Amino acid sequence: MKFFLDTLCVVLLLSYRNPGPYPTIEEDLVKALLKTGAIPQDHARFMGKMSFQRCARTDKGVSAAGQVVSLKMLLLDNIVNRLNEHLPPSIRVMGK
Repeated sequence: MKFFLDTLCVVLLLSYRNPGPYPTIEEDLVKALLKTGAIPQDHARFMGKMSFQRCARTDKGVSAAGQVVSLKMLLLDNIVNRLNEHLPPSIRVMGK
């Protein structure tokens, strides 16, 4: 329960360049959120728990110039750089 008290609704702007077959942007983003500790494990399995929303959908193998998502997460220090450390080079969080 404490997790919800410390979370903020955040909008992330992502850029994406598809040089080859990768999982969806969402899959990679959720893995990075878990690795940084911005979301707990059960929110990765049930994305509704973090109020995850996207403005568009990108299917596996589909290129997109950008993506915007909103979610409830812990707003950790230097979160943009921390997320980018755990994302493939073709996906970048540009801002929050």
